[in-house]
Amino acid sequence: MTPIELESSIGNNSGRTNHRIMRLPEVKAITGLSRSTIYFRIALGTFPKQVPLGGRTVGWLEAEIQNWLHEQVEASRQPGESNSSWN
Repeated sequence: MTPIELESSIGNNSGRTNHRIMRLPEVKAITGLSRSTIYFRIALGTFPKQVPLGGRTVGWLEAEIQNWLHEQVEASRQPGESNSSWN
């Protein structure tokens, strides 16, 4: 979603989901991952990308982080699948 689409979805609640932005300390607390691990996984394409908020400020969509957490739990429940923390 582009920043314009995000802005319009926040400003217009007619049937659209309101997206909450989480900053890095909250993402770290919820996931249990360090800053370096979060950015390493983003580079690998295995963690949600951050949303630019202006200047050097970034955040993450709460829904994407929650979905990522759900996927990690589901993957850990699959028999015979690799449960490596780098997947």
